Amino acid sequence: MAPPAAAAAGRLGAARRALLPVTVEPVLFLFMVGSYMQYTALQSLIYAKVCQERYSSYVCDTLDLAEHKPQEDEVQDQSSYWMLLSNVALAVPSVISGIYIGTWSDVFGRKVPLLLPPLGQILSALVFMVMSAYRAAPVDLVILASGVAGALGGFAGMILVVMSYLSAVTATGARTARVGVLEAMSLLGGFIGPFVGSLVFEQAGRTWTFCALLIINVAIVLYVVLLVREVPPPCPPPAADSLCETLTQLFSLRHLLDAILTSVRSREGRRRRYILMLLASSFVIMLNSSGENDVTYLYIKDAPLQLADSALQCLL
Repeated sequence: MAPPAAAAAGRLGAARRALLPVTVEPVLFLFMVGSYMQYTALQSLIYAKVCQERYSSYVCDTLDLAEHKPQEDEVQDQSSYWMLLSNVALAVPSVISGIYIGTWSDVFGRKVPLLLPPLGQILSALVFMVMSAYRAAPVDLVILASGVAGALGGFAGMILVVMSYLSAVTATGARTARVGVLEAMSLLGGFIGPFVGSLVFEQAGRTWTFCALLIINVAIVLYVVLLVREVPPPCPPPAADSLCETLTQLFSLRHLLDAILTSVRSREGRRRRYILMLLASSFVIMLNSSGENDVTYLYIKDAPLQLADSALQCLL
């Protein structure tokens, strides 16, 4: 039996192997901080825009008064509608783009796909800043911002590309530990994000919250470009002779078919069943958590709680 000192040294060595070298962990951490930081600010923006388009500044500033209860109910209903449209505009493109981005990382390299989700967040943050800074900007722009973020991968795309990269650079024996650390970055970012957002929102306002989102994602892009090394693709495509041929390789429907076939193909030990069950479980979890978050904001915003947006940042 190994002495205690040797056992402790062995555990320390295993921990070091799991933590080092750091690769895409900061990418996921910062992306999650930004995503959770802007979540309530976005819902607050939609709420404010819906009210501004229908009622005067006086009504919007005193919407919690009993005499404005019909107007408040109308704002609540329309805000829920626009939040739903925003989620659809984000989720539907991200499902398709996520599949493409995942297969691109297998064919064209692991580094460039890491840049797409933060670039989508940068573009959407710019739109949100315009909406927040200018009263005349319509609420409809939220569909454009969410659609752009979804088309470049969104949340699902980011999870996919960081997992793909980590799997490619990690030995099989250390993969479980490294994935555990990566998952911890996701949870840690989700924990810190609302507090950072609350601080920025309370001290500087909604526009600067979206500005902070932009800065965080610019930092992600710089980190990937400067510090993340490229990983050669396992199955590179044949060299393209023209731009048209390159675009055909990028957007071929074969990418979608390969992703579907990978999920449903037969595997030893009934592993296909486990994969399909995990996919179904993930769908149910995301369906419930996303729906709960949207409803919770409107519930806490309404009577009898009527909490301020800066407080909502920490609660949601």
